[in-house]
Amino acid sequence: MKTNVLYLISSVASLSLLMNGSGCSRNGSLEGLVPVHGVITYQGQPIEQGTIGFVPVEESNIRPATATIASGKFTMMTTASSPGVMPGKYRVLVISQNGVPAKTKQAAPRQAADQSTDDLPAPSMESPSAIEVVSLIPRKYSNPLESGLEVEVTARMPQMSFNLE
Repeated sequence: MKTNVLYLISSVASLSLLMNGSGCSRNGSLEGLVPVHGVITYQGQPIEQGTIGFVPVEESNIRPATATIASGKFTMMTTASSPGVMPGKYRVLVISQNGVPAKTKQAAPRQAADQSTDDLPAPSMESPSAIEVVSLIPRKYSNPLESGLEVEVTARMPQMSFNLE
């Protein structure tokens, strides 16, 4: 599980770093981007929250793009000031997670010193102490090499629709 979380963090960080950089016009936006928006569902229901990312299939000057998913809808961005996506073929990743309190075991307070309990194991109590990240969709979708999702962005794009199972 730690490997998946680390992969996820490195994937999102890589996308963020790649989204900032060269190829910008004077005002900081990229030229030639195609507006891309759409809807995304899991088992027929809109994905309420998450991130969708487009990663170029081949190494080239095509840049990755991401979007926040809200109520099953998204609008792709190549940089914060550049809405849209460069034309080309992309693998798609989708991340939808929620944090829930993790239960950890902690030792209960020891009894008074006049009671001999040194030979007994300390009783434990469950208490929330951290947040556990829970994927709301199958984890395969968080890896563009395993998601099975690909798109080709062309000059005129209709609204996209992703129906995850």
